[in-house]
Amino acid sequence: MGLLRCLLAVLVMASHAGWRLGDVNPGVSAVVIFFMISGYVMTALLHVHYTRLSAMGAFLLDRCARLFPQFLFYTLLAGCCVRSGLLPQPFWVADTSWLKFLGNFLMLPNGFYMFLGMDRALVLPQSWTLGLELCFYAVFPLLIGGRRKLFAGALSVLVFIAAWSGHLATDVYGYRLLPGTLFIFLSGSAMYDLRKAGQPAVLLHAFLLAVWLGAGALYIAMRLHPYLAVPNNPSVLVGILVGLPLVYGLSGRPETAFSRYAGDLSYGLYLNHFLGLWIVQAWLTGATVLDRVVLVLLPALAMSAATYRLLERPVLRRRRRWRAQYERSH
Repeated sequence: MGLLRCLLAVLVMASHAGWRLGDVNPGVSAVVIFFMISGYVMTALLHVHYTRLSAMGAFLLDRCARLFPQFLFYTLLAGCCVRSGLLPQPFWVADTSWLKFLGNFLMLPNGFYMFLGMDRALVLPQSWTLGLELCFYAVFPLLIGGRRKLFAGALSVLVFIAAWSGHLATDVYGYRLLPGTLFIFLSGSAMYDLRKAGQPAVLLHAFLLAVWLGAGALYIAMRLHPYLAVPNNPSVLVGILVGLPLVYGLSGRPETAFSRYAGDLSYGLYLNHFLGLWIVQAWLTGATVLDRVVLVLLPALAMSAATYRLLERPVLRRRRRWRAQYERSH
């Protein structure tokens, strides 16, 4: 799924460059598919390396070691551009108070920007998703066990429907916070469980089918009642409808070396593309969406390759040693 992850990062970049498909934001749909992939990969990680609840601390340390090295670098790089005035100050960091600025580096507050007054203080606007990922990592080890995951998934679906229908803030609870998105992560987890012998396949298949058919029913209802087509309802539902069969189909296939490398580049591309788009916006005000994507993509991939090699790969080697040591000691 490495190549898919890279293509999803490109879709996020294109959406931030201004690309839309009607009322569907392809970047939002891509993020939803990222959530499914995360659920799949985290389930594999827990089953293989961190099989006990007592391993939760080691699991969280592993995840922080994965997320923070490149994140801190790109946050610092973009933050220097913001604080130094090298580039025109963009609207998404109009609030330059030091407390909010430094809060960016903690990652977790970015996932709650809407409650912390950071909606105009995110150095990397897309980093809210990483705060959401951290929330998922903190909760997920408590849900290992088929019935617990299914129950939590069902509750999350109810929150999502409440947000979809406007009874809760749609964009917040239907896309950006864990209560309304947990079922998307758990859909990916269910796909991994289906690959494991001895799992309750009937219940898992029923859960995945219910999520997919339910998303289809909500999408049809939304088209029949356009007042429900508020951000980001169409995009999230499209992400579920496309992502479930796509991730399920790819999850059982062997990974090629090219696909693995593309996946290695995806995180850096996800983090650095906004800075590239900002530079293009500052110097080429008349650039089209295609111009922005073409001008940013190759430099962003090259920079991602550099930061993967220099920052992430050394930590990856240490993470593997930590896992091996943890397994020997437990």
